[in-house]
Amino acid sequence: MTQYLIAVWDYTAEGEFELSFKQGDRIKLLEKHNDDWWEGELNDQIGFFPANRIRLETTEVVD
Repeated sequence: MTQYLIAVWDYTAEGEFELSFKQGDRIKLLEKHNDDWWEGELNDQIGFFPANRIRLETTEVVD
């Protein structure tokens, strides 16, 4: 099952392993590494981002 997240605020990556996104972007959740940093995919880019910048989408997609 694939989970998607919606960006609540813009985030600009501060390192090469981070993921930048804009408010309203739909991010595919890959892994929750801890409560603060998650890993996701957006536009064929994979990276880490702060979990407090997103919210879980209410629907999930079954693979």
